[in-house]
Amino acid sequence: MHSNDQTIIIGALTLGLRCERRHAATLAAALRQRYGAFLLGGGNAAAPQLVVTVALGAPPPMPEAVELAGARARVAGPGMVGKIDLAQGQAALCAAPAFALGAVEQLLRVACAMLAFEAGGLLVHGAAVASGPRGHLFLGPSGAGKTTVARNSPGRRVLNDDLALLWPAPEGWDIVATPFSNPTQVAPSGPGQARLAALHHLVQARQVARTPIGAAVAVAALAARVPLVGADPARGAVLLRRAGAICATVPSYYLHFLPDPSFWHAVEPAP
Repeated sequence: MHSNDQTIIIGALTLGLRCERRHAATLAAALRQRYGAFLLGGGNAAAPQLVVTVALGAPPPMPEAVELAGARARVAGPGMVGKIDLAQGQAALCAAPAFALGAVEQLLRVACAMLAFEAGGLLVHGAAVASGPRGHLFLGPSGAGKTTVARNSPGRRVLNDDLALLWPAPEGWDIVATPFSNPTQVAPSGPGQARLAALHHLVQARQVARTPIGAAVAVAALAARVPLVGADPARGAVLLRRAGAICATVPSYYLHFLPDPSFWHAVEPAP
């Protein structure tokens, strides 16, 4: 890889970012600032599972969409058009310079969701917080309180408050940190992982409480929080089986919480 190219590491996933030479130095510097410790120099990492080639210019105008078809995907949004081909290990992105960082992240999110699914994991819309070696995943739609939970977790490590990677591990599942974030969220603390201890589906309330969720509801609720590949009918059966395997390993709860750290007394009750 060229000296200005980057390699991003997300747990077991390795993605290469190759910038066209005319803008390589400027874009590489911006990527280093955005992704920090998740980036390694091109000569120091394993061969990427997917190489994303980024060209800056004027992409053709296309309706905003993410379309998945097997190992391929097309991603279009404001100022960007991208294509992913997992079978070839290649992706291409054309982005207007003003949209470059956001476009790279949008394509990376889709690529990570696809790569994780094919490798046996899941990229999940949720807040992942590590409390020592134990990881807790807080789930809910936008506005449910995931960022609030992350902000009210003193003494604990926020792996991500929006997108986390669930990865199979011996005798369980791990929650793996991802670098994806925006300025309104709690920034990820850096690479890391924790053993998944429980799934908590958030309910804003006036009193803290935690109640168990039945198996079938838990599986459906988890599957509903899997973006991108969860909307692909061809992957639906596998998604439900994988969600079932996760829910069979760890308990699922409704977590009724207040916007302060008091919910941790329910998440980790005193022995």
